[in-house]
Amino acid sequence: MSFPNYRISEESPQFDIHECGIKALFTGGMRVGRAKADEQLPLYGGYVLNHDDLLVIGTNPLARITMTLSHDEWGTTFSRHVITDSLLNTGRADEAPPKFLGGYFNVDILSYCRSSNRTGWYTAFLQLGPHCSQVLRFEMRPQHSIQDVVPESVVDSWKKDA
Repeated sequence: MSFPNYRISEESPQFDIHECGIKALFTGGMRVGRAKADEQLPLYGGYVLNHDDLLVIGTNPLARITMTLSHDEWGTTFSRHVITDSLLNTGRADEAPPKFLGGYFNVDILSYCRSSNRTGWYTAFLQLGPHCSQVLRFEMRPQHSIQDVVPESVVDSWKKDA
């Protein structure tokens, strides 16, 4: 799968009827993910907004989604628009907003932190108007790490002993 894209997938978060907000999950419905810096770490997102939300946000909510990331060790925090595709447009400014509007987006979360070149654990959440997603945690591992040679469970036990 290429990223970003705006299709529903088997990994997309589900919403209950009349539930509004924004959700995002890693593969398997997980809130924690890890991948090497040169790999992709897919983040599957979705949103549902009601008429009142759309009066504030507008009818192009994809352009309003922001992600806040924080590197756990360095304390560096930054926010970015999740979707930067200027061709995306889901509505006209002169149209009245519908009663409900929903959509999906899938991105490689590591693409937002590769430029910092800081491996380690990150905490992230997404915001769309008054709605915030659940908190997500992920690790961007070095391209070559001890986990390539030693099983991850052994490395985790070493961390506990330290």
